[in-house]
Amino acid sequence: MSYIYRPFEVEKWISRYYLKIGMKQPEEINEIAIARSFRIYLTYTEKRSFAHKEENFKLINIDSRLTKFEQREHFFHELCHILRHCGYQIMMPKSFRELQEFDSKRFTRYAAIPFDMLNTIDLRSPYVVQNMADTFKVSEDLCRERLEGIHRNKKTKKPVFYT
Repeated sequence: MSYIYRPFEVEKWISRYYLKIGMKQPEEINEIAIARSFRIYLTYTEKRSFAHKEENFKLINIDSRLTKFEQREHFFHELCHILRHCGYQIMMPKSFRELQEFDSKRFTRYAAIPFDMLNTIDLRSPYVVQNMADTFKVSEDLCRERLEGIHRNKKTKKPVFYT
């Protein structure tokens, strides 16, 4: 039986944006190019990863001590804060911080593993998680979370992506 995956609006937005900046394949996903396209300064230092936005100035710092895969995940997490959130987390209620963190984790899965690029992966392979991690340059944990989300979102109407 075939299932149909219907992406959420944020997933569609990410995929359209990647196409707009010329990223069509997983190997073309590039943090520097993405940051540049949003006019975000991107730095790698031996400090914790963070995002800072003040008026027109936008900065993402990634902890250079992390593995390359972890750096990529931190980039997408911080990118979400720049694009979708406002305010200083230190000063906001715990429930707002938790909501922003939840949203950033979700955004990271979608931005690091776009639904329209999954056609390069055999989702029935017993090595699907490892193949996804190697292809998208992210952790196996993130790939597992993405697959779980895909399986939870299977639909039977309006085909977009077959799994």
